Amino acid sequence: MDQEARFDEFIAATGHTRVDQEAEEVSGGKNTRTPRFQAMLDRMPLVGAEAVVCDSLDRFSRDAFDGPTVVTRLQAMGVALWELEHSWERPFDLRDPRDRGYVLDKFRAAESERDRITKRTKKRYAEQRRRGATCTNRPAFGLTLAGDQKGHRRIVAD
Repeated sequence: MDQEARFDEFIAATGHTRVDQEAEEVSGGKNTRTPRFQAMLDRMPLVGAEAVVCDSLDRFSRDAFDGPTVVTRLQAMGVALWELEHSWERPFDLRDPRDRGYVLDKFRAAESERDRITKRTKKRYAEQRRRGATCTNRPAFGLTLAGDQKGHRRIVAD
């Protein structure tokens, strides 16, 4: 089930009301720094939001520093953080050391996973370049991809 469907199911099952919506445009690692995300945070008091609901904390942030910083900002506004993967019953109570520890651990684990993905991607691209293959799926105007196997394509004149 995708994130939006799970969120709709949560709303229907719990009777909560959606007052605003923000879908990620990029990986969760950069979400908290985007102007769009910051604008969402600025709107929270205006729309009467009581909680930010996310499917999983690693979709909220993959940064062990930025994630807690945003959570602190939410707390200052009186807005709870709610992860559907953790509980449909209640948002986190960040005054509770167990909830706070869980949230911080999830941000740290998400950052570590993001770092592992980055390393694997760079290694794969380096191997493709070593073989003379391209790393792009969108060649410039006048060029096209030749080859039918991903990771083995080359750019040729169109």
